Amino acid sequence: MDANYSTHKATPRWLRSVASLAVAALFSSAACAQDIPAKPVNLRAVQQDGYVTLTWDRLAKDQADTLLTEGFEGKTFPEGWKVQTTNTYDPTYTWFRFPTPEMEETGNEEDLNLWRHTGKGSAVVTWDQVGEHEDGTPADQDEWLILPATKGAQYLNFYTAIDPKVLEYGEFEDFKDHYYVKVSHDGGKTWKALWDARYDSNGSDDWQLVSLYLGDASEGDAIVAFQALSDLDDEATGLYFTWAIDDVSLYTEATGAAAPSQPREGKPLASLPAYRPFAMTGKKVARPLRSAYKVTGATSYNVLIDGQMLAQQVKTTAYTDTTDKASGEYTYGVQAVNGDAVSEPVEVKVNFSAPRTNAPRNVQVTSAYDEETGKYKVNMTWDAPEGDRQPSHYECYANGALFAGWLEPNERATEQTGVNRGVQYYAVKAVYENPDGESELVGTLVAIGTRNTVSDLQASIDEDNATAHLTWQAPKASEYTVEKYLVFRGGKQIAETKATSYDDTNIPEGDYEYNVKTVYTDGVVSLPISVAVSYGEEIVYGLPFNEDFNSGLLPADWAVERINESMKTDYLWRFDNWFELPVSGGGFEGNFASICSSISPLVNMFSALETPCLYSKLQADEKVFIDFDIDYCTVDKATGQKSEAGLKYSYNKNEWADVCDAFDGYHVEDLAAGETCKPQHLSFDVTSCFAENSPLYFAWFYNAKKAQHIAIDNVKIYIVNGSGIQSTETTANQADAPIYSLSGQRVAGDRSSLQPGIYVQNGKKIVVK
Repeated sequence: MDANYSTHKATPRWLRSVASLAVAALFSSAACAQDIPAKPVNLRAVQQDGYVTLTWDRLAKDQADTLLTEGFEGKTFPEGWKVQTTNTYDPTYTWFRFPTPEMEETGNEEDLNLWRHTGKGSAVVTWDQVGEHEDGTPADQDEWLILPATKGAQYLNFYTAIDPKVLEYGEFEDFKDHYYVKVSHDGGKTWKALWDARYDSNGSDDWQLVSLYLGDASEGDAIVAFQALSDLDDEATGLYFTWAIDDVSLYTEATGAAAPSQPREGKPLASLPAYRPFAMTGKKVARPLRSAYKVTGATSYNVLIDGQMLAQQVKTTAYTDTTDKASGEYTYGVQAVNGDAVSEPVEVKVNFSAPRTNAPRNVQVTSAYDEETGKYKVNMTWDAPEGDRQPSHYECYANGALFAGWLEPNERATEQTGVNRGVQYYAVKAVYENPDGESELVGTLVAIGTRNTVSDLQASIDEDNATAHLTWQAPKASEYTVEKYLVFRGGKQIAETKATSYDDTNIPEGDYEYNVKTVYTDGVVSLPISVAVSYGEEIVYGLPFNEDFNSGLLPADWAVERINESMKTDYLWRFDNWFELPVSGGGFEGNFASICSSISPLVNMFSALETPCLYSKLQADEKVFIDFDIDYCTVDKATGQKSEAGLKYSYNKNEWADVCDAFDGYHVEDLAAGETCKPQHLSFDVTSCFAENSPLYFAWFYNAKKAQHIAIDNVKIYIVNGSGIQSTETTANQADAPIYSLSGQRVAGDRSSLQPGIYVQNGKKIVVK
């Protein structure tokens, strides 16, 4: 099935806007007293979760002749009814008598009854779930179910079922579907639209009664048609919704038939979802108010809440309020509308309770080592949320990445296989529908194949005193005893402490991470837990610039960008060789920066490693080079998948240009016996990148799935003068290091001779007062 044709079963709410129209304005001074319709009777309100469903009756005329009634109890449509078909690929892609014999054999009675209002049958048209047809026929749908011409018919009653999502989709101009009820009085030559589900459905999951005025009998014999219409300009797709009708009746006069009072939960139709997703983007369109709705004698309804308009010209005797509301008492009113004449409202008070989106409880996570794969299997369980309202499904996350979704309400357990050792935060949230909502994520930090770490590391900055206040939670209790904690800033250790807090004073400006490691009494050190901090101005580094990544942590003012948002944090660029890549020699010594796509074959590893901001104003005879050691294995032997990697530069970290669009790497098959890697030393002339006389950034981009790895070490960015001599200036914190103005001009003398102003030395800003 095409990826655009989702099989998700969901019935989220439709958010309909509340118009703030004064009720008094609805009474036209031109309306004659005899034209004002009788107000509805027996207004009832039922609250279900966050919805309020109103039903009411109308006063029926004593003499209403029934001219036609059809409940589709036969095996085929009755004589005189006509199906006009456009999509011929499958019999269910046009109007058919539901259920088909195959559906009766495979479906259970409970599910089948969801698509039948009464009795054993109904009329249904389903959306085309195939899309592009193998036989070349178009997938668009323009499907008509046409009743026979009926003399004297002035009113139509029928029951309809369509997912309420049609109202939400119907607000968008790019949504082209229509689910019409039309009438013709000239033998089918011309048609007038009376009702369209995308605008006029009542927004609930119930079977809803629709009552329509067809026009005066003197106009001619009425022919009623149900038309399901998709975008005819797109032959590759059809309708978005399945539509069902039942218990169709034609009358000479309006009747007082009651609306259904029991909710109908949306379910798949014989394993077919009730709708397919539509991308709700682009321009919204206003709901049309057709002149056909204002024919004298046509009775529709206005729905009010606390005296303000909630919905106009409702064609059913039921309406579901899906708007967001706070808890409290509300007064609902319903008016009968006949042309410009409006009745007094009938009212009912509702003590509304806003729905809760409670979170799952008692989340438990365990892990076990799989000797066959060399990785771990993680099992996760939880209990249902408190309260009567239960979610439609659950979603599970590991380190912020979704790994299990659409878990049924009674399916409160899942597992993840092929997990690498490390520290993961496993969490679950409950997802609610009708109305839509989500609980908070609740979970636990789990050490898999390693020691427990601290959790909930937080940093608050006191800018006035240049102090960072760090707090964290101690590791979960285990058989191992905690001795102390190591605190790092920007990859450099700054403290040891036995407490679960630390104040870092006189903090430098820039962007960096704080890391806390746990040291156990047996000498084992846990993985670090980090929190990012930005303080003051961005630091601009001069040249030469060097980084060897030996701290095993993200260096200060470097950045790792998660381009693929579904990647777990621990799959991004790392600096501790946690995944034990067999990289050594050729300049690689100690720690290095790396990212590996073979550790999780199902995830597309797309990430960038960015340098700090760099600046140097070059002299006429100077050039700039960037050197680094690289080990780049492009293809995985088992999968044959190839990666992409290159070096880029940018002046704003948004728009990037190539220094090298694609590194040359090696295949696993290229390795000789006993060889584990093929490191290279690369050097690029990047003088032109500095020609703009503007600070800039470099970044190593990596994009791969089921491939291998890239490792980077010993980054050096330096200036060479016209004689080929490399600059010996250093960014180390030396008092006699060169000083530059903010415009990049080198300043003569040392700090003691500077005029008041802001300068750059050692890649750091200094202020002279």
